[in-house]
Amino acid sequence: EIFREDGCGDVVMLVLDSERHTSELEEPEDAYLKLRCHSLILTQHPYFYKMLSMEVPLREALVREVVISEPQDEFVELLRFIYTGHINISDANVGGILMLADKYCIDEVVDFSLKHIHDNFDANTFFNFYNFTTLNSAYQEKLKEQLMSTLRQRRNLCSITEDHRWSELPIDLVMVILSQDDLPISSEAEVLTLIAQWVGTRRRTKEEVARLLGAFRIAGNTWVRVTDIDLLMQALGFNIFSARAPRSGSAIWDPSFTLHRHEAVGPTQLGAMVAEIDGTEQRNCVIHQLGPKDYLQQEPGWMVPGVHRCRISLTCTSWSHRERRLLRSSPTQAAALQKRAFECGGPPKSSSHERSPSPPPPAFQVRLPPRDTFETFDIAQMSDGSEQGVLGSGVIRNMSSNLDKVDHEIVEHQIICGVSTGYQRHGFRFSQKEPNAIYSVEDMNGKNALNLGGTTSSVTFDLELTIGEASNCGIRKCRLAMQRNMSTLMEEWFDTSAKVPLRFYISSSYFDKSSSYSVCVRWLRPAANAPARPHYYIG
Repeated sequence: EIFREDGCGDVVMLVLDSERHTSELEEPEDAYLKLRCHSLILTQHPYFYKMLSMEVPLREALVREVVISEPQDEFVELLRFIYTGHINISDANVGGILMLADKYCIDEVVDFSLKHIHDNFDANTFFNFYNFTTLNSAYQEKLKEQLMSTLRQRRNLCSITEDHRWSELPIDLVMVILSQDDLPISSEAEVLTLIAQWVGTRRRTKEEVARLLGAFRIAGNTWVRVTDIDLLMQALGFNIFSARAPRSGSAIWDPSFTLHRHEAVGPTQLGAMVAEIDGTEQRNCVIHQLGPKDYLQQEPGWMVPGVHRCRISLTCTSWSHRERRLLRSSPTQAAALQKRAFECGGPPKSSSHERSPSPPPPAFQVRLPPRDTFETFDIAQMSDGSEQGVLGSGVIRNMSSNLDKVDHEIVEHQIICGVSTGYQRHGFRFSQKEPNAIYSVEDMNGKNALNLGGTTSSVTFDLELTIGEASNCGIRKCRLAMQRNMSTLMEEWFDTSAKVPLRFYISSSYFDKSSSYSVCVRWLRPAANAPARPHYYIG
């Protein structure tokens, strides 16, 4: 409305849209935008003052008509700023407005344009303006400084280095970016990665690569990627790595668990294998069926400070059973039952006893109790005739006074997961609370207990072993924690000798003679450059 044709302006401006050609229009007059402006306002700016003042008479000052070839929309916005002091800048017109402000020497509009570039920076903004040339060298320096300052933010640097146009940047600009003292990188190794990305698949000269390598600052603890080094070596003309297919590394990821069968069989070394857990294929894990006298133990164990984490899945179809006990038996059956009870059994649940792993126990010697202390009984089959109904118990009780309470009794199957330090054990007992998907967990000392969710036959959790530095007296402070989803549910602190290895182990506590269970163990490896709270993945 300010510049309408029938206005009172004393200067007529004919703006020819430089982005359109007269030959494309039906009428040549359509290429012009006619504006009526006021010389009193325009001459407040040096460019228009020299054009319209009578000090140096020009054609525009004499005829009061100015023909300008500029983008029409951007030029109207520039005139609106001259009149009102306000301007509408967007991503679509910021380039045109910056160009006009540079040409007509309007400092305020240049500053507004640079502020918009800083506040709305993205990869497209950088690649559109990094080679933007201004007539005023001062504006050129401002634009360059603005672009470099935006790269001091991590997200802005990543947005341009991850763009495919990064490899198209001139080497001078790449050198300027990588040589900044406040470059937001995690380590100097990232500089090599950025150089390798710039090299890419293009043919680069040795001089270019050697020049960019000057931006890399050597640090004593820098870890670099071999793929980055390979690209740089190839660019320098050195093909020093093998082109053969990489090895699988199965020996590195071997979980190193040994399955100890009962004394007649001996240990069996297990390696990494594939298992199907919860319907998905899991690699690099140990899975095996264990009986009541078997236990799984890591070999050779850990003796160096660090954090070791593994994921354990326990699966059993007979976590608890109902057995039937009879009070009549032959002397032979009674002696066999007493021997089995002392070999495999233990005291009542309040102070349960499990077979000790690491080191293997010496040969067992049966100690028979006085005959008048225990009543003898044998084991009968369940009423449904199932094979799992032939059960045994590791507990012998005096049943002469409570004959009506011994017909049926629940026997719980408990599995212990923990670490062994010589003859000491630290860990947690797992048992099914009832025939459902809730499991009871308690530590070896019986001080802490909780319930853990799973399925009706399996439960999965993580064990994390933290080994501290050895003190002057040769003692390490260690921590064993049970976790799920990176949250600690239960933990135990203990001291151990620095000369004794710590081994993960899994064994049975209360059991019957027919039940078995399967164990799947998978190492969890910390991610590279892990933060304070590291991310783990299945190794």
